[in-house]
Amino acid sequence: MTAPAIDYTKFELPFLPKAGAENDSKDDDDDEEFLEQYEILQAMEDLIPDDAIFIGSLNDEVSNWTSWVIDDHFYLLPWKSDGFQWAFFRISWDDNWSKYEWEAISRISGVANDKEAVRELFAHWIARCKMDGPNHPPYRGLADEYCAN
Repeated sequence: MTAPAIDYTKFELPFLPKAGAENDSKDDDDDEEFLEQYEILQAMEDLIPDDAIFIGSLNDEVSNWTSWVIDDHFYLLPWKSDGFQWAFFRISWDDNWSKYEWEAISRISGVANDKEAVRELFAHWIARCKMDGPNHPPYRGLADEYCAN
């Protein structure tokens, strides 16, 4: 088996509506303002295909000169195109804009199973973002917990 290859080239999650495909005839756009944060997250999670694997969530508050909420939900999606086996993505709370956003993080090839993919993807992403160490949220713990089960 070849060494794992991780790619951060921009890619689209295949289950998301295409840009411009929203229903323009909806008159209830104002209703979105009244949805609770957890309802919005649930609606986004409902779009995720059944074959996607939930890795875990991280909910934390970071304090510095100000504070912000971290609410990240990580997933692994089987990926059968472009030579990759898995795609790594998250739903992340943007505390500045008070909304959830999709982030297609990376794809990987050369791995045998989901646990190996999670281990490799998290380790590489944490190093790439320089998020290792005591001053950063425990992202590595999510991968360790998932792989231990």
